[in-house]
Amino acid sequence: MITRMRPVGPIQAYKTYQVSAPPSHWRQATCAEVGCLDYLNGWQMAVGASDAAVLHAVRTSGRRFTEVSNGIVITFDFEAGGPCQKPSLHRVQVVPEIYIVRGGDWRGNPTGMRRQHRNPDEFVEDFGEHQIKIIDELKRG
Repeated sequence: MITRMRPVGPIQAYKTYQVSAPPSHWRQATCAEVGCLDYLNGWQMAVGASDAAVLHAVRTSGRRFTEVSNGIVITFDFEAGGPCQKPSLHRVQVVPEIYIVRGGDWRGNPTGMRRQHRNPDEFVEDFGEHQIKIIDELKRG
């Protein structure tokens, strides 16, 4: 959640620092690539014995499992080394983050200033220098 405070100064008095990794910087990955715990350790799924559609989907999924029933609930134990329940959610980053500084705040960029740093060290240095400027102005103020 983003909390926006009511600005106390003009928009030109602000700078916005942003680290971004948009969706294009990521690709889908396998359970093995991301070290998925269900892939590494196996996992369980309990299904009501009367839920024929889910039982059919599990039994025909191609995953390796053992099945135990108590008449009410059927528990499936999936072996380690197989895909988890949601493998499509696994992602790995393939392009580094973007380190951006813009003039202004969330209301806009009236100065048009935009700088993209080449690495995180430059970004942090810029941020630190900006904080020092703010402190110096407050001391003078």
